[in-house]
Amino acid sequence: MENGRASTDAPLASSLFPGGFHPMNGILKFVSASPRTKAVLPGLLLLSVLALSTESVAARPDWWWTEDVWTAPDRPFLYYGRESKNRADAESKKEIDPKASPEDPERLPKDPDDFSRFSTMEEVRKEYSLRLDRAVMTPTPENVAALQAISVYIFGKSQTFAEAFERSRLANPRYDWTASHPSANFAVVELAASEDRRMEAFMNELARESGLIFVGGPSAETNALALGPVAAFARAHGFEVLAVSTSAPIPERDGIVVRPDNGIARQIGDASPGPFLALLPKPESRSPLMKTLAPRGKPLLFSSGIASVTELRRRLLIMLAPPPLGEADARSLLRRAQGAGAQKP
Repeated sequence: MENGRASTDAPLASSLFPGGFHPMNGILKFVSASPRTKAVLPGLLLLSVLALSTESVAARPDWWWTEDVWTAPDRPFLYYGRESKNRADAESKKEIDPKASPEDPERLPKDPDDFSRFSTMEEVRKEYSLRLDRAVMTPTPENVAALQAISVYIFGKSQTFAEAFERSRLANPRYDWTASHPSANFAVVELAASEDRRMEAFMNELARESGLIFVGGPSAETNALALGPVAAFARAHGFEVLAVSTSAPIPERDGIVVRPDNGIARQIGDASPGPFLALLPKPESRSPLMKTLAPRGKPLLFSSGIASVTELRRRLLIMLAPPPLGEADARSLLRRAQGAGAQKP
């Protein structure tokens, strides 16, 4: 040792470790060799231990020093082991069977009458559905009472809305449908009678300007059933009727002339199976409505199949009226058809 520093002796090192490291018993042979050897040997042993430790540290992966040791059962100083960890995991993953505890207090509201948390109808519908399911599947007094509570809440909301809607309807007549479509019984009866009178006059005028063409279909029975209302409709308003037979016969009734098809069936029905009914303006017709909706010589198809007299009137009005504006009742159709007929050509 010189000036506080250990001096090195090459011959001594080569004699202590000839050819590298030896087993420990080989080292002990040299302990008694000389006093100098006894002084140097402990330091060399410490250096060798540090070298081995450094190699071990270098071999560890990066996560070895950053991993949470309390969750790594393979770490040597944890005495809990895998068995305890597996048991804890199994307990944490255990799920409660909903059938075993249908009255789970966490699923039920603390106060079934408290609906202040609802701000949308979607939330109310969802809560009602949940309570209905519980009450039906598990009809305990608590579940049934909870369903009744939210039902009363919904009824109250509905009544409040109905009252607000009624006040708004009365305060804004332009949004009141009943203002132009009264529902009072006496008004309905009187308007219906007035409508019938106007409809009668309109159809009588239409019969003076046009005639009907009935085209039969492939079934004689269907032709007979369909021709009955057509004959009654024509007789009531004075329409002339021409029946065209295609494949099945058509019975002659009420003075209706039956003629074989000469191609007019295809012109009217576009090769569709009959029976169907069309309106044809008379050659001398001066009606602006006829000239607008049914050009001279071209029939206006307005009904097919079997229809009653009332339905024939309604279908004819639909085809004569201008495009709909949101109303499709008979009164509005008649008003629009009359308005179209009053237009100048």
